[in-house]
Amino acid sequence: MAADPVSDLLPTLVDFLADADQLLCGEQGRWAAGEDLLPSPDSPLDLLLRIRTEAMHTFHALLRVTDDPMAAPAAPILVRQLLECWAHVQWIAEGQSSTLGPTATPEQRAICLELGMAHWLCKNLSASSNESQYEHSKADGEKWVKSVTAEHEQIGCACSGRDFKAVRNSFKELRDRFGMDWPLDTYIAASAASHALMPQRLAHQEGTGLSWGGPASLLDRQNWLARGFTCLINVYLYVIGTLHRPKVGEYDKLVAAAQTEVSRTNRVVVASMER
Repeated sequence: MAADPVSDLLPTLVDFLADADQLLCGEQGRWAAGEDLLPSPDSPLDLLLRIRTEAMHTFHALLRVTDDPMAAPAAPILVRQLLECWAHVQWIAEGQSSTLGPTATPEQRAICLELGMAHWLCKNLSASSNESQYEHSKADGEKWVKSVTAEHEQIGCACSGRDFKAVRNSFKELRDRFGMDWPLDTYIAASAASHALMPQRLAHQEGTGLSWGGPASLLDRQNWLARGFTCLINVYLYVIGTLHRPKVGEYDKLVAAAQTEVSRTNRVVVASMER
């Protein structure tokens, strides 16, 4: 069987994720293990760790999807979720509140984001039938809104909460600040894929006709994996940078080692496509 450089890369990325988690959370793999290092569940910054958990599970799913050429066309949907995680933690870490301006702290921005999350949860629950949710879901959602609203009022912010609609603006700012186009471009393209509005992406030329479906190319698998990995390392960078700033240097070394392998794999894939 021919070598598959993308599949060969996956153990390296699994190890990277395990090392990053240990750096962040300690041997137990949970933030509760640290007494003075990480925020308590009552701190607004605990939201960073909840988003990191979302990104961690999504990245594991991306590893499995890109390992299977027939499943790999679903990778853009997972990368889009990782992009959203990146945008949220970046905004908590260094964004600018629409009403509090540059004086807002990460704790205050986390409260604004959580308020938006709570409002959207309740909106979605209200739009679905009782048979489709747990018995106490609506009551629990309302309690969450009430609790976060009280915190939000205490910080004196007049916004109605940050939500997914602000993600695109985050990537526009990234483009304008650093000239990085791909996060916004990928977010837009993956949105069409996630809403099943771009089925033509699954067609490819075969001879004089089109073939629909089939395994993803090695290059596509590598591209989506590399983009998802870039999202993941930025999620962890902002979480560690906000909660564990002294450990950023150690984290950078983990990233550099993994990125070396990602770049090597990309060269191998490109070379194999040129033959």
